[in-house]
Amino acid sequence: MFIIVSFAFLIQLVSSLSQDDIVNYVNRNREQGKSTWEAKKYPFSYPDSNFDHAIDRFPVKENSEFGFLTNLYQSNFRRTFLEVPDIFDARFKWSHCDTVWEIYDQGNCGSCWAVAVASAISDRICIKHPNNGSVRISAQTALNCIGEGCSSGNDPFSVWEYWVQHGLPTGGRFGDKKSCQPYRIPGKEATAAHFLSSILPSFFDNKSCPTRCILQYHKSFKNDLYFGSRAYKLPSLNTRLMKLDIMLNGPVVSVVRMSEDLRSYKSGIYHHQIGNSSRYHAVKILGWGKENGTDYWICANSWGRYWGEKGFFRIRRGVNEALIETRISGGISV
Repeated sequence: MFIIVSFAFLIQLVSSLSQDDIVNYVNRNREQGKSTWEAKKYPFSYPDSNFDHAIDRFPVKENSEFGFLTNLYQSNFRRTFLEVPDIFDARFKWSHCDTVWEIYDQGNCGSCWAVAVASAISDRICIKHPNNGSVRISAQTALNCIGEGCSSGNDPFSVWEYWVQHGLPTGGRFGDKKSCQPYRIPGKEATAAHFLSSILPSFFDNKSCPTRCILQYHKSFKNDLYFGSRAYKLPSLNTRLMKLDIMLNGPVVSVVRMSEDLRSYKSGIYHHQIGNSSRYHAVKILGWGKENGTDYWICANSWGRYWGEKGFFRIRRGVNEALIETRISGGISV
């Protein structure tokens, strides 16, 4: 007796797929009209974060902020029900904010939870204070003072809370001299330093919590701090509240479950097709849309502009793809 087993099922049994396996499978599906996205083989490996333990410490509280958020939205609009457009993109809504367009490269460091929130905070400060120009909040401070460096991991909500309770200074990319505490981990564009960080991670990964700015910066640490007034989580699976919060306050941060095929994403609207789910990964959500009948979220990743749609990606909306609609966090700037 012969048992017919699909190729997809057989390949799912493999604990770790090669990029070639994934790319060939996804792109074959695309050619057959079964996929809304295209895969690519990348020369780099992309990190996720080991914060499964931290996720368990910050359980989702259903509707815990519903009353606060409802009052917040109503205070911005006289009518109770705000019309939500079919398409929204924070990059065009707040085009004066340079940070909304920026893509970070977290390098050889499990810092996505810090980078994503620091990026979203930067956006929200500019959105609330449009006449003050763009500021870049330090992901490095969050990484050191909330976590314990690149290998620790943490829940993104802890960064929003830290911003409210302690404040966060400015911090640009690796090598920046115009901010208080710039990122210490080189990205892939810094080729030689990136290579060194892969073989000498402790040289770049400073796990202390410094309270001084770099010598080249003109402000003191205390005078450079930016604060939030409120940190909150959105109720799970409430896509309308997600949209309202993005429209009124700016990008939010989500925790997605990483699958092997997402690492090979090139373009299109992602949906899981092949490979195991590994760890969690934090991303920034900045809008939504629809293409050929498929609803999607617009997200910013932190793997550099070499990856995806110049660092951004789209993912199916309304079906909790990769758990993207489960753990959403945000905050309000002072």
